[in-house]
Parts: sequence; C-alpha cells; structure tokens
Amino acid sequence: RRLPVTPPPDAEPRCHEQRLAYHSRFVTVRTLMTPGHHQETTALLQVSRACHLAEAALRGGTGAEG
Repeated sequence: RRLPVTPPPDAEPRCHEQRLAYHSRFVTVRTLMTPGHHQETTALLQVSRACHLAEAALRGGTGAEG
C-alpha cells in the first residue's frame, strides 16, 4: 500500500471526493490511555479550547472575545 503524497503548493485545488480519498489513505493507530484525574481534566480543557477557537475562526473572530 502506497503512502499518500502531499500535492505540490502550485497544484490545482482538489474536489471533495479527491480530498476525502487522500485523507482516507492515512492509517489510524488506536492507543489505550488511562489518564489520571489531572491529565484527564487538562486534556478535556485543551479539547474544549481547540473547539472554541475553531468555532470562533469560522465566525471570523479570534476566540478571545468570550
């Protein structure tokens, strides 16, 4: 199985199906992790912050305005 090849910067934009096929070729590795209470809380806060920033970026904001 061949690894996905990143398109060059000057390549034409790919359609949705081509992008989906490209990203589907990556291998997902499942890991088992049992975090302690502190690590779990920190991980949840980081995920929550990332989601907030992504949502704010979609709205055109910085995410810092609350």
